Amino acid sequence: MITRKEAAKLLRVTVRTVDKLIATKQLPAYRVERQIRIRPYDVEKYLEAHKAVRE
Repeated sequence: MITRKEAAKLLRVTVRTVDKLIATKQLPAYRVERQIRIRPYDVEKYLEAHKAVRE
């Protein structure tokens, strides 16, 4: 599991954008104690789904 900041770096966006993706259910996230964590697989899946948009 990675942090929102790490996910933002992988996606090349801001943490705020990651928060928006989580809020709109475009990027699944999980609470681990008091922190929000994201599975690296979900980041990869999001990138693949939006690959055509980035090119």
